[in-house]
Amino acid sequence: MFEAMEIAVVLLPVVLVAGMVVRLVARGHTQVLLCMECELCMGACPLCVKRGEAFPGPKGILAAAKTGKVDAAIAAGALDCTSCGACTHVCPRGLAPQREVERWRAEAERVASRHAAEDPA
Repeated sequence: MFEAMEIAVVLLPVVLVAGMVVRLVARGHTQVLLCMECELCMGACPLCVKRGEAFPGPKGILAAAKTGKVDAAIAAGALDCTSCGACTHVCPRGLAPQREVERWRAEAERVASRHAAEDPA
């Protein structure tokens, strides 16, 4: 009995993590799983250099996509990303955080056009 409880406790976090991985992959957010948080992107991002901690930066954008805190990242100015690609250029894994921002912008446009169609006034 003790061994079965020990196994259940050990496996529970794996199941939860696996569930999150499946959801992220299903939504097309595979690159967020590859970020190793080296923060090279933060030093290369012109907005991070200019605004400092006031801008979530590439690392914050990927973290928001991973944790589902997109609204908070947008409120912090993530949509101000210029999509210059500096973060991708220095990333050891070639990740492109600006693609997440482009998805968020596209979704915001879809929502706005849907609301405009529902309320033509």
